[in-house]
Amino acid sequence: MRGRTLSEMDEARQQYIASLRNFWLGNYELRRLTLYDFVRGVPLIIDTQRPRG
Repeated sequence: MRGRTLSEMDEARQQYIASLRNFWLGNYELRRLTLYDFVRGVPLIIDTQRPRG
């Protein structure tokens, strides 16, 4: 904490949280637009013609 005021640390924390929020909003928007889960590597559309099980 040396050299930084509490308000600078609070501002940095708020910017970090805003960056995380923007990342996840973008991630879910990309999933919605592409209908693909890039983390799991699978499409988000279920094939209703193929039997499950």
